[in-house]
Amino acid sequence: MEMKKLFSDMAQKAAAAADEAREVLSDAGRTVGEKADIAKLSLELSRLKNEQEAVFTKIGRAFYEQQSAAQATEDAPHMETLLAQASEKELLIRELSSRIAQISKKTECPSCHTVCSADAAFCPACGAPLHPADLGE
Repeated sequence: MEMKKLFSDMAQKAAAAADEAREVLSDAGRTVGEKADIAKLSLELSRLKNEQEAVFTKIGRAFYEQQSAAQATEDAPHMETLLAQASEKELLIRELSSRIAQISKKTECPSCHTVCSADAAFCPACGAPLHPADLGE
């Protein structure tokens, strides 16, 4: 009888340990998934920033050509089109930054949209307050 109780107790403890192990593995899987999502979004964010820089370069070149030439050539890109492309990239960059901040449980600067530590009071990039409502208290 004593052996039966011992085996029963061991089985219960083993089942509890297995349940705990499943929970830990589930949490680890969720964390790995979040990290993978952040990595993918960060790569996309980097790509968009590079594309935006290329548009800014074209804007500078077009502006230079417009200012240095007596008349704009037909080959010169239209400034409005380039500015619209730059604005579109900026909106996509802001959206990705917000998603990264949300997934990583961080704060996004309302001024420059940099992803900041959740416990930071000010943005390390621009110095803006991250929680302006807290400053009034």
